Amino acid sequence: MASILDVGISGAIVNLVGSRGNDPGVLGEYMAATRWLRNLLLIAVVPLGAVGFYIFGAQHGWSSFDQATLFLAILATLLSQASIATHTAPLLVHQRIRDLYRITTLSALGRLFALGLVYFAFQLNAAGVYLITALATAFTALWARDTSRPFFSRNPALTSASRQELLRYVVPLAPGIIFFAFQGQITIFIMSAVGTMASIAEIGALGRLGLLFGTLSAVNGTLIGPYFARLACTQVPRRYALTIVAAIATSTIVVFATFLWPDPLLWLLGEKYHHMRSEAVWTVFGASITFVGALSYGIHLSRHWIFWWASPLTIALVVAVQAWMLIKWRLESAQDAIVFTSLTNLAMLAPQALVAIAGFRRDYGGVSRTVESEELPPSST
Repeated sequence: MASILDVGISGAIVNLVGSRGNDPGVLGEYMAATRWLRNLLLIAVVPLGAVGFYIFGAQHGWSSFDQATLFLAILATLLSQASIATHTAPLLVHQRIRDLYRITTLSALGRLFALGLVYFAFQLNAAGVYLITALATAFTALWARDTSRPFFSRNPALTSASRQELLRYVVPLAPGIIFFAFQGQITIFIMSAVGTMASIAEIGALGRLGLLFGTLSAVNGTLIGPYFARLACTQVPRRYALTIVAAIATSTIVVFATFLWPDPLLWLLGEKYHHMRSEAVWTVFGASITFVGALSYGIHLSRHWIFWWASPLTIALVVAVQAWMLIKWRLESAQDAIVFTSLTNLAMLAPQALVAIAGFRRDYGGVSRTVESEELPPSST
């Protein structure tokens, strides 16, 4: 439900504002536009989510009180997360990274402390976890709002132009975001159906290695995306090339280092998994593809290289590759699952190359631009 309520809205403010971030009125207007769209999605999605949650709870024998409590806690958490995404956007635009990480890190530590306190002092159950999470998230939302308040107008004029621009940005992205919200669970489902307990445990252990690139991917939304959103059009080609080449070079070095010296990574997995040398290499290879793909995707969004055909093409390619793998491979071992995931990541990356070509052709196909007159190009349909 979180992905459906977001559908790309979280990153829209930074990318739509672009180089106009110093104008509090512009920031406030786009923030108001995202709230407008989220409210519409809430009206459409929450009733369906409530019905689905009721059916799920009834199947597991939950009482009506437990169902209502958990659903309200989840809903409150989602609303607070939406507020956090909206009010941290001004911090990203102004690159107040220290403030951003102070809010998120201290709030996470506070939630962890509260969970530990309840665990040792009382009996911690699912309801307690969700309630503490909801309270901690609400606190984070209030903190983010107060911190970002100097950077945006509190009473902006919400115009039809900003709403339409937001829709042009979000709607083409929605099918892909919703699809991949569910697609990430496919490998786990397949392995649970045809794999063994040992292979499932090995996949879980190998997942730790993916965190190595996960930490690098964190800079995409906080540094790389906002940086490219502010750039003048004349500056983009060279810096885009340098960034992508640096990402590919870094990924290649890490993959080859893992191939030549896998022992340090195997040590992180533990003694039970020291035999998984090839699996470790495939895992790092798949994570590197995800890293490069996420980086290019974030840059493309920041430059409004959004095309209607991109999401359907990506979905079709991923489904085709996964169907081919299911036919050709039995997917009973951990390595089978890792190869499956790596090829899926490649299928997700390939369309981004076409998006880059289309974006450069649109913005630089014989059209002269200057730094002084630069504005981010409108979303393409």
